[in-house]
Amino acid sequence: PALPREPPPAAAEPPRPATAEAAQAAASVPAHAPAPVAAGAAGGGEAAPPAAAAKRGARVSKAAALVFAQTQAQRAHGQDKSNKTNGSGRGAAEAEVRAKCPQGHGMKLGTPGLDTDFATVACDGCRRTVCTPAPVHRCAVCNFDLCEVCAADAGAQGGRLPEAAPRTAEGAAARWARVRAPMGTQEMQQQDDEQLMRDRLARFAAAKATLGGDLLAFAGSYKSFGLQPLGTSDGGTWTFREHIPDAKAVFIIGDFNGWDREATPLRRSADIRDLWVWEPGSALAGVRKGSRYKLHVHPKDGAPRDVLPAWAPVLAPTTRGGESTVDAVVWPLPLPRASAAGQVGTSSEAGELIYECHPGLVARAGRRPGFKEASRVVLPRAARNGYTAVLLLGVQECLGPSAGLSEPHGLFSIASALGTPEDFRAFIQRAHSLGLKVFLSIAHDRAAPRAGGLGDPLFLGGAAGGRDVATDARLFDYSDKEVLRCLLASLRFFCDEFGVDGFRFQGVSSMFAGVAADQYLMLASALLKELELAAVTSSGRICTIASVDGEHSIPGLCAPTDVGGLGFAMRQPVHSSSATLAAALALVGKGEGTLEGGSKNDWSLEELVREMSPSGGHVGIGGSDRGRNVFCVEGSEHGLISRRPLRVALLAWEASPDGEDCSGGVGGGGASSSTSSPTASPAAHVAELARALRDAGHKVHIFTRAAGAEQRHREVLGVTYHEVVSPMHSDFLRQVEDFCTAIADAMLAWEARHGAFDVAHAHGWLLGSAIERLREAATRDGAATRALVFTALGCEDGSQPAAIEERGRAAADRVVSLFSAPGEPSGTSIIHTGIHADADLAKEWKPEWSGEAKKELGIDPLAPMFLFLGRLASQRGPDLLIEAVPFILEARGDARFVLVGEGHMKAELEGRARELGVAHAVVFAGALRGEAKKRRILLRSCDALIAPSRSDPFGSAILEAWVAGKPVVATACDAPGGFLRAGEEGFLVEPDAGSVAWGVCKILENFQHAQWMGSRARQRALVEFNWAQVARATQQVYYEALGLDGAPFSRCPAPRCRTPPGDVGAPAAASASAATATLPTLAGALLDPLEGMTARGGDEAVGRGIAALRVVRLLATTLAGDASLTWMGEEFGHLSALDFPRRGNGFSEAAARVPFDVADAKGLRFRGLELFEACANRAQRALGWRAARAIVVEQDEASKVLVFVRGPCLFAFNLHSSRVQERLALAAGLDGVGALDGLPGELVVVLDTTDARFDGAAGTGEESPAARRLIRLGSSGVLELTLPPLSALVLAHPDAAEALREDPVLWLPSADAFVDLLAQAAAVGEQEAAAMFAVPAPIKVQQVVRLHTPSAPVAESGTAGKQVVRLQAPASPVAESGTAGAHAGQDDESASEPRPDQPCRMT
Repeated sequence: PALPREPPPAAAEPPRPATAEAAQAAASVPAHAPAPVAAGAAGGGEAAPPAAAAKRGARVSKAAALVFAQTQAQRAHGQDKSNKTNGSGRGAAEAEVRAKCPQGHGMKLGTPGLDTDFATVACDGCRRTVCTPAPVHRCAVCNFDLCEVCAADAGAQGGRLPEAAPRTAEGAAARWARVRAPMGTQEMQQQDDEQLMRDRLARFAAAKATLGGDLLAFAGSYKSFGLQPLGTSDGGTWTFREHIPDAKAVFIIGDFNGWDREATPLRRSADIRDLWVWEPGSALAGVRKGSRYKLHVHPKDGAPRDVLPAWAPVLAPTTRGGESTVDAVVWPLPLPRASAAGQVGTSSEAGELIYECHPGLVARAGRRPGFKEASRVVLPRAARNGYTAVLLLGVQECLGPSAGLSEPHGLFSIASALGTPEDFRAFIQRAHSLGLKVFLSIAHDRAAPRAGGLGDPLFLGGAAGGRDVATDARLFDYSDKEVLRCLLASLRFFCDEFGVDGFRFQGVSSMFAGVAADQYLMLASALLKELELAAVTSSGRICTIASVDGEHSIPGLCAPTDVGGLGFAMRQPVHSSSATLAAALALVGKGEGTLEGGSKNDWSLEELVREMSPSGGHVGIGGSDRGRNVFCVEGSEHGLISRRPLRVALLAWEASPDGEDCSGGVGGGGASSSTSSPTASPAAHVAELARALRDAGHKVHIFTRAAGAEQRHREVLGVTYHEVVSPMHSDFLRQVEDFCTAIADAMLAWEARHGAFDVAHAHGWLLGSAIERLREAATRDGAATRALVFTALGCEDGSQPAAIEERGRAAADRVVSLFSAPGEPSGTSIIHTGIHADADLAKEWKPEWSGEAKKELGIDPLAPMFLFLGRLASQRGPDLLIEAVPFILEARGDARFVLVGEGHMKAELEGRARELGVAHAVVFAGALRGEAKKRRILLRSCDALIAPSRSDPFGSAILEAWVAGKPVVATACDAPGGFLRAGEEGFLVEPDAGSVAWGVCKILENFQHAQWMGSRARQRALVEFNWAQVARATQQVYYEALGLDGAPFSRCPAPRCRTPPGDVGAPAAASASAATATLPTLAGALLDPLEGMTARGGDEAVGRGIAALRVVRLLATTLAGDASLTWMGEEFGHLSALDFPRRGNGFSEAAARVPFDVADAKGLRFRGLELFEACANRAQRALGWRAARAIVVEQDEASKVLVFVRGPCLFAFNLHSSRVQERLALAAGLDGVGALDGLPGELVVVLDTTDARFDGAAGTGEESPAARRLIRLGSSGVLELTLPPLSALVLAHPDAAEALREDPVLWLPSADAFVDLLAQAAAVGEQEAAAMFAVPAPIKVQQVVRLHTPSAPVAESGTAGKQVVRLQAPASPVAESGTAGAHAGQDDESASEPRPDQPCRMT
């Protein structure tokens, strides 16, 4: 809940004394100090938030997310549990080992991804995704996870959870059998999915009723909410309505009133709660179209702030007061309407060909990018190339490219950099006139994190909750009615006002980390279905595409909403083309698997076919999940320079993967801990940072020192640990140098086998030499290096460790420090350590525990108690506290001091306490190892923490106290001096006993003020010091070091290709040894630079790359999925990824435009690739092969030959890089799986990848199109095909010629004529151009073969009337060669054998 910014009245604070005499003087005047208070105040009570804040917190707080996270996972199992603790009253993170994994290892109950991060874990038992902080049982040895129910079922087989009994013994056995056999039956999965969908349907019905039942009317709110004109927009008469909860005053500010924050107040509606309105009919003087405005909100709790109106249709980025911000712009609705073109086809989603485009990356020389330019450049090309729809990115307003694709500032606003709303509507109308649908990629999963953006009521609350782990973007609260109103109304807004034909919902998988996401998605699908029935679009259909994580499945994603499905028409798995990209790279020797001399054909055809084959989806109530898959070889996820998940190597002297005590006697803090235990050592800090980076999506490896003499590699909780052995020496500095050499060599050796890391991050002076060695290795090998980052922990000036640390700083690209030290070099990033605050707050707490804890220590429950946490060593300053106790007791004689920790100074401190006569007031409690609960109780029972450290680079004990809601008295050294704000979260003192006594007396003189400081400290710990925030700050350093600062964020890992050392233009992430690098585009990896793409200058390698690109793209169009998506530029083989102007590239526009002029250049071979794309698209639309399921007839791993039937066509591919397939025969007989029945006497060639038109080479302008040629069977009824390397044929029944003959583009004689078609279209009117690009309606074509499954096996030959594909391997392999030329039809079976340089030969 929000907390007051101003403290309660307190006496003026005098300067902090630095001497004992000053402290004694201060202690002698405690006249206004209150008498001892009840335990609820001085004994650990919590400051109660105001009533309004409590109500606000109940609605959007973390508690709602906690309940959802637990019930979401448990609902599928028919349970209704919402408690956070187990039966013994202990928190999940403190539970003992109770269950066992299939290998017999003990499993720990814990919360692996905290609720602040909304992490998810896939249960290895029931296959369901568990949203943390729901309990999850983990085996660190096997990296094996079980949800609570599966763990209970496992208990029936060995270990047992008393708090979660299995449903039945039979059910437990069946479920556990599936755990042991991961590929086994899925009946129980189906039952769970059906139950989930039934529950989902009930919640959907309830949610719809809550909204009034009429979704169209509810979503029409955009016509009445926001700033709306009455009459003409120039009359100054307006209405305004907006829902703003927990506000005590709201004002409209803008240029019309000089941005006066008090001049134009809104009125609270008397009828609707939290609705603020402007009096209807009242005049807002000076408000006109184009005026800029915002809302100024005075919340009931907290400081006033400016927010954007949620309903503004136009926003405009600006700079005010030296800061970037966004203003709303007055833009009356409805927009002027034009007649709909009505020329868009109404075909189903089957065979949809989608062209993905960002209008901001389209512009000819000297032109401004935007909707107008894109309508002139993109739309004619898309229509000519046979696409059916254009998918637009970046349409919603944002502040820059880093948020432009997924984190908008407004739900209704059109990006001002691209044009006005009228420009957007004109773009859509032009697309419709050309027969193209327009889809919008919409971000309803998150919004921009910047201050001054949308108001907080739309988002999940909680101090650290409601934010994306990787980007800090805010997450919507889908359980709130007003949030649903805004989101649903924005969908209707784009359909009604602009005629958008469909939406791709971004980040659907991540939406389930929030609250009630499934209800919102069902409501959205139902609304769009109603709009579809109302025929608000030109096509008469509204397509919905779900962009989902390819690694996770969502039950009922594409099932209808009336059976509990989410209602999507299509699904697009993100980064689903890894096998396709790997195969394409391997074909030209650039696959990551070919690093050490592997063959170009060492890739899996089986994996490629499996990846491209459409999946059947989940089975739900009333039938299958009938969604269609959208497949793309490369989408915007690949084609844009982005901040992607990274490969990170953390180098540390030691790390604590198993939760060992690395805090020097203070407590836990290992990587497996989910409590607020301190991270008081580099080992624990590195382990926790690794987990946080893993939760943010990065692949993290830790290279650290082996505990024994054996080198180990193991994975613990998703982090890979490499334990490196190095020799021991009596000379410690020599041992450090040897270890740095060993750890650098181990990392380079791993890279040589598996590819380069993007970042190597060393921690502490002990690893300074390791960074030096990595820098030297990169320089020696002459390759661009990975980014090198060094974390400095601070060393005594002039010491040898300080000199080594300085060398590490010099060798690194970026330096990180855990605290701001005097004289810190500029450019150093200050990133404090983190703490698991939410895990501690979620644990059970009873007020009476405070008094009981004090009694156990012999302390009166009403006495003020102060706590010290840390090693009893000089560095932590416990001696300063003992010396200060006498001064404090003079001010408050009943004060008591508890020291938690062990160390060599303990005996000395006990003796000194006796000498001073204060032993009765000091309690030495020990280290409390393994007693996290007792430690937590002490923290919440004390009145303040005392941290008199002389050196403290972490400040972890301070963070623990803040989480407990306690103020801190700390010395201004290292970390505490850098982040503790005096008077707000505690007091800063000097490392002197008198100054420490002064700080404690400041706490004693006003307990109310101390509680206020503790409340603010807790809030700050939740927001600024959670591990997700630490990971975000750290990854930002990584991206800056890699030159990616300001780039948009992508969840798609970068594909990697082989880049030999010393290659010109090698990306920065290339390895220093056998180098792999991130892949800019597939074409950029397969083809040589631009000079290699000239029509006459191309060499054999270029020809092989073009051939590989063609067959891969044809596979994607024929075998893969039910629909295709092509990122702009991909169709003609753009060589490099696009890059927005941004801070990291100096705002360069060099790569910010798609070079369509390259595709139109008649001297380059790019135009042939684009013609091939157009022919493939148009042939598919004419023949409709994607309406049927593909059936693989022949698949040979050794020869890389693939033959399949889909729809009316037969497809034959030779994917071998060098071998000619001499005889691919359709012969009489049957091979036991399926039969080819009724093969016609002749076939028409639909597509031939070796057609000279597609090569774009000079001198081939008059070649005949493939569709003119027929292939006849031989006299024996055998069809034999000869396929050169990297080639393919598409064959169909002769009836197909009729369908193909109607398409003028398919009959163009050359690639040059294809280019000229655009110029001809530009010279005529819009209707004539549309006619030139029109795709004839498909006709029904007879099947090339009839497939059936025989009742009994038939001999391979000699069976009349039955034929199958039979593969005959060639006698010997043929050397690599490129291919060119046209097919030559032949009837003579005795024709000469083909030579490697011959084109395809059909017999």
